[in-house]
Amino acid sequence: MTDGPRGWKVLVATDGSKSAERAVAVAAGVPWPEGSEVRVLSVVDPLEGMPETIAARRARDEKVAAASRARLEKAGAKVSSTVLFGYPARTILEAASEWGAGVIVVGARGLGAVRGLLVGSVSSAVARAASSSVLVVKGDIRTPIRAVMAVDGSNDARAAARRLAEIRGPGHAVTVVRVVEPLRVKTLGLLPRRVADTLRGEVARAAEELRKAAQREVREVAGMFRDAGWKAEAVVRSGIPSDQVLATARKANASLVAAGPRGVTGLERILLGSVTERLLVAPGISLFIGR
Repeated sequence: MTDGPRGWKVLVATDGSKSAERAVAVAAGVPWPEGSEVRVLSVVDPLEGMPETIAARRARDEKVAAASRARLEKAGAKVSSTVLFGYPARTILEAASEWGAGVIVVGARGLGAVRGLLVGSVSSAVARAASSSVLVVKGDIRTPIRAVMAVDGSNDARAAARRLAEIRGPGHAVTVVRVVEPLRVKTLGLLPRRVADTLRGEVARAAEELRKAAQREVREVAGMFRDAGWKAEAVVRSGIPSDQVLATARKANASLVAAGPRGVTGLERILLGSVTERLLVAPGISLFIGR
């Protein structure tokens, strides 16, 4: 087993909603690396609470932050708290950057009822734009952790796996999965038979190479988790990636899916990779986007 990782800085965003309270509960239960510290952040949103005064909303959020801090301290965490004024997603991201947070924990709903659409516009924006890892809590994360780690041959996915493996504890288990999408050539029926047969053979050979590469990758990543003390299984599936990752999670009775932010581009990091984006909006299972 390798030496233990350094502690993380864990930023937990809360507004007192049920979703945010679940995120706080999860943050209290996750065995973060030794030496980690947690900061509770509550944001006074200028678009909410009208006609309640700013002072009244700040007082309310101070109580929310204090209650969350007490819960985390009871779980044994080293905790601080702060209340800031501003638009929630932007404020959370700025606070995380200034503090040097290694992971942001947010609930999937709440954190801004006015703009809480789909998975919650705040959690979606944070997941897309953060430079740190993000844990979007959509349900309880049981310990020991049972997780599915989705890999796709990218450096992003490997980095996410290394990050998740730093969360150590007895009995953690992970299923490392890579999904190979079937290769199809829609125009084969329009080609001369000899050409179609040749092309069909090339496609079959390419598919076999992809399968072998996928098997090598899941074995290597599973080995990395084992070195960190996790129980690990390696599987390769065929089909639509997001569907197969979620099916793997259901079969493994996992409460957490992890993936890398493949496809994040541009200054504003508007889009996640298509698979991670679909996992972000999938109900019921929490998502760790490792960076």
